[in-house]
Amino acid sequence: APAFVFAGEPLGYVAPRHSRTIAASPWGIQSGDNERVTLFDRAGELGVKWTRFLAVWPAIESSKDRYDFTSVDEPVDAARAQGITPFVCLSNGNKLYSEAIPHPDRDWRLIYGVKPAPPILNEEAMAAWLRWVDAVVTHAKDRVTHWEIWNEANHYAYWGAKPNAADYGRLVRLTAARIKAIQPEAVIIAGAMAGLDPKFTAGFLAEDTARQVDIVSFHN
Repeated sequence: APAFVFAGEPLGYVAPRHSRTIAASPWGIQSGDNERVTLFDRAGELGVKWTRFLAVWPAIESSKDRYDFTSVDEPVDAARAQGITPFVCLSNGNKLYSEAIPHPDRDWRLIYGVKPAPPILNEEAMAAWLRWVDAVVTHAKDRVTHWEIWNEANHYAYWGAKPNAADYGRLVRLTAARIKAIQPEAVIIAGAMAGLDPKFTAGFLAEDTARQVDIVSFHN
């Protein structure tokens, strides 16, 4: 337990409360793929109540219209077992449906790599994305209430093309509608921006999305 110390002498100790015993808290963690079991154990001991992780489209749909939900089930169940509420970010283009649009700068590509374009740029890809969203939300709706739409759409590396607030806004609008159709009580999170970006925020909310979005998020 952490100690309170004055002039080198311990005055007392704080007894930690486990996440399972705490009704609510604003504190959360980002969980990576290889550390979740240990991380959730420790986070639970600290009283953390939230965790964010990505549901990656190509990891779940690696062949057309066949879905493997292991990468969602394992972290959702591990977090909930510790009393931690997961919020899930639906993200990433899928090479089954979208070609890559490489960044024009070679050095930039060496740093960030090349990813498939976002589905909003292609009708077939967008239809497949919405089918995938339907499948994920239907599968996890009894365990997940908070859904975030895309990761860092204002950054070329994560959007998969030159960032465009209007395109992202249309993706949010269509995706949020599908989530709400399946799970009317769902909480919709959008933005997940690389940095606080007021212009991009205003741009995507202008695409008739403001009424659908409950929380705007960003990464510092």
